[in-house]
Amino acid sequence: MIILAWNCRGLGQPSAIRDLIALVRDHKPDVLILMETKIVEPVLVPRLRRIRFRNYLYVPPVGLSGGFCLAWKDHVDLEPVSISKNLISCLVFSNPVSSPWLLSAIYGPVRSLEKRFFWDNFHKEVERFNGGWLVIGDFNGVLYREDRHGGREETSSSSHMINAVDNLGLVELPSQGLKYSWSNGRGASGEIKAKLDRGIANSDWWNLFPNADMKVLPQVPFRFEAIWTRDRRSHWVVEHAWAKGFHPNPSTRLRRSIYHTQRGLSFWNKHQFGKVQLQIKATKQALANYQANRDDVVSWEREKDLKCQIDELLRREELLWFQKAKIQWRLEGDRCSRFFFMTTMIRRKSNRIDCLKLENGEWIYSRNQIGNFSLLVLNRFLIRLFSLYRVIFLILWIR
Repeated sequence: MIILAWNCRGLGQPSAIRDLIALVRDHKPDVLILMETKIVEPVLVPRLRRIRFRNYLYVPPVGLSGGFCLAWKDHVDLEPVSISKNLISCLVFSNPVSSPWLLSAIYGPVRSLEKRFFWDNFHKEVERFNGGWLVIGDFNGVLYREDRHGGREETSSSSHMINAVDNLGLVELPSQGLKYSWSNGRGASGEIKAKLDRGIANSDWWNLFPNADMKVLPQVPFRFEAIWTRDRRSHWVVEHAWAKGFHPNPSTRLRRSIYHTQRGLSFWNKHQFGKVQLQIKATKQALANYQANRDDVVSWEREKDLKCQIDELLRREELLWFQKAKIQWRLEGDRCSRFFFMTTMIRRKSNRIDCLKLENGEWIYSRNQIGNFSLLVLNRFLIRLFSLYRVIFLILWIR
């Protein structure tokens, strides 16, 4: 079973939805835990169905904060046990069928008083169940001193969590990937990083899944978009961000300037520049309205401006697909971006192995079978390679 836990910090933006779709596509989770969704349930449900999660438990946000969800696929047999704004617990019967275990998704409280009350009563969650127990999600606190870098050290708020974990005999899952799962994003000397997301389990659960582990996924990397250069405001954003990175040391100045430029362009792209396709659609709709009701000189002028805007947006869309297609578009393209769209899609498809033909003529299509066969071929190649290397080495040594 694959469990994906993500503090999405709001699922209202299209970019967050695309990130969620990409995460589900790449990792194929059976159970999905979302924290800080910041949207109401009627908005959340269509987005869960879009990624094939039809079963869910949801605690809606309070005002502009919160929103806690646990969702699962149809083939997973879960039975809800308890639900609150900080903890959602379910019994898992499908994996393995003979030994049900308790899954608790956690979204730890932020305030110190709430943390103390929550962790002092944490043991009550497992009093009615005698079996395997896994707790996974955002704990909003650190278990060990090395789990935090920068800022002042937490003492009283973390001590209650540490005592609860120790008293219940819960052991942390080994972690791969990034060491820290959260950062305040300030960079340089003001940056604070911490490992707030983790999974912990009792001995009964470890007996069921002795090889279990978890991976801390990286945040979406910064990528410069060529279409930004067609907007004069991008130059102002870069100039302002570059000036914020001033430091007497040249290397530090360069590092800080690049950091502030990435943050500045990302923020500007999200809140001001917008998405090209949505802008084209909105501008075309506005143009259609003006063309249907034009009756004065002002409407004619406005229509002319809208046509110019659409032309510029189409250029930006073309440039966007130019960058993704990775070809010399100035020699082979035209104003229509369909060619570059298809080129990108074909290139992505050609980078995937859909099937393999074995030595006996049999074809395999399953991803697991293809992966296992590829590893087998690689192992054979490495064995032959090192055997040949030893023979050559012995011949040279005898000579």
